[in-house]
Amino acid sequence: MPWIHATLSSSVVPTGRLAHELAQAVANAAGLEPGDVIVLVTVADAGSGSGALVTFTGRRRDDTVEDAIAGAVRRVVATATGLSADLVAVVRS
Repeated sequence: MPWIHATLSSSVVPTGRLAHELAQAVANAAGLEPGDVIVLVTVADAGSGSGALVTFTGRRRDDTVEDAIAGAVRRVVATATGLSADLVAVVRS
């Protein structure tokens, strides 16, 4: 079961909607159901600058699936926030 935690530097995005979009994107990339993905979206009140940090944990899958998850997460967060995908860091822990 993947756990996704997205930390945004501003609150311009409805976090509930973004959580659902991330769950769907990760589920599609990993061949899961959205209910199998746990997503937490937070806003860094003390953050400075533009960007987002997304970490994901859970059972490691093959490299193709891991890359698909990272790419999907980066695209969804960049689209939702209006950021360049280069400003969305994705970290596997």
